[in-house]
Amino acid sequence: MGWLALSALLAVYLLRPRPFESEMVLVLKRDRAETLITSQAAPNVLPYSVAMENLLAGELELLSSRDLHQEVVLNRGLDKDAPGKTPSERLEASILKFRTDLQVVPLVKANMIRLRYSAHDPGVAAGVLQELCRAYMERHLQVHSRDGAPFFAAQAADYAKRLHKEKVALSAFLRRHDVVLLGQQKDLNLRRLLEAETALRQSELAESEQNQRIQELEKTLAGLDRRISTQVRRIPNQYSTERLNTMLVELENRRTELLEKFRPEDRLIRQIDTQIAGTRKALEASQSNHNTEEASDANPLRLSFEADLIRARTDRSAASTRSRVLREQIAGYRAGLDKLEAVTEEHDRLTRNVQELESSYLLFSKKTEEARLERALDTQKFANVAVAQAPTLPASRKPRPYAAGLGAYVLGLAALAMFATVTGKARRYVYTPSGLERLTGLPVLATLPEGGR
Repeated sequence: MGWLALSALLAVYLLRPRPFESEMVLVLKRDRAETLITSQAAPNVLPYSVAMENLLAGELELLSSRDLHQEVVLNRGLDKDAPGKTPSERLEASILKFRTDLQVVPLVKANMIRLRYSAHDPGVAAGVLQELCRAYMERHLQVHSRDGAPFFAAQAADYAKRLHKEKVALSAFLRRHDVVLLGQQKDLNLRRLLEAETALRQSELAESEQNQRIQELEKTLAGLDRRISTQVRRIPNQYSTERLNTMLVELENRRTELLEKFRPEDRLIRQIDTQIAGTRKALEASQSNHNTEEASDANPLRLSFEADLIRARTDRSAASTRSRVLREQIAGYRAGLDKLEAVTEEHDRLTRNVQELESSYLLFSKKTEEARLERALDTQKFANVAVAQAPTLPASRKPRPYAAGLGAYVLGLAALAMFATVTGKARRYVYTPSGLERLTGLPVLATLPEGGR
């Protein structure tokens, strides 16, 4: 009986009227990027293949949505074909039949979606796909569009107001503390401080060297005379010698004259002899004594050391003055650095607030423009889905799948045979000797008729 039922089903399947099938193809594109609501100015972009897979999956879900199918059924009046039911039952039955007759086949590598709808009327088949295409495109634009321009504009205006307030506070802070560029001012003061400290060490070293040199020069000058002899001459007493010679000659001449008048023993002659002896003695003393003439001048070596000493003292004074000025500069630089360090935290906070608010303002301004562009694209119905093949009006019926029917028939027969085998093995009664042998695995020795039990 089972094979008769299968045969009857196969006959009904093969003899029932074939429907008409309309076909439509949609192509997916990436001409329009989605506006992402994110805190990043440049959100991460997915690879093209991943983005297309996500887009294809989303469009398949949209094409399979119950709301879309219900809209098509109601607009085409497909819920009127089931009389004798309540409106909700007719609608559910129509939607179920619509889903059965609709085929949505994704062509992954081609980024396309093929839609087929079967109906007994070719006009109905093409009309249903046209209505599905229209409803789907509207639903696609509704799903992928978001009017975020007012929100982004309001956020941009709020951040602009807060940014202006923070900039005013930062400007007042800079004027109050005499700050223009804090980081550069700190670097400049630090560099000047290091240069001044280096110059101070050099100046102190030079001052110490000059002090040591001054001590050495003073010690050397203490052992040097201020003047030295440049020339020494021995000059005889010529005037005295000549006068004594003249006196000696005069005395000898007078003695000669007195000897003509007096004898040598006379008193006058002795007086003259005494004078002559004294004059000769004085002449001899005058000839033995000489005058010494000595010329002196300033000591040039001492003058050179004194000039070096003056230069050393001058250099020491200059180094001392330079060291004093450098110490004052270093104190000023350190005070400036301390002042800048004291205001750094507040300055960094105000600067960070301005930068964050400015970044947020620019971000929401960009998002506002993107949302306005998105709204303009929605107005022009510019979408990432296009109709590559409009719904066709089928001229012939859908080919009958004979191979599928025969395959189902063969599988049904095989299932019946298996069922019969299983149910046969599961029986509790044995009616033939061979069946008993197969069941027990033992040979049958004798049998009794049914009446002799």
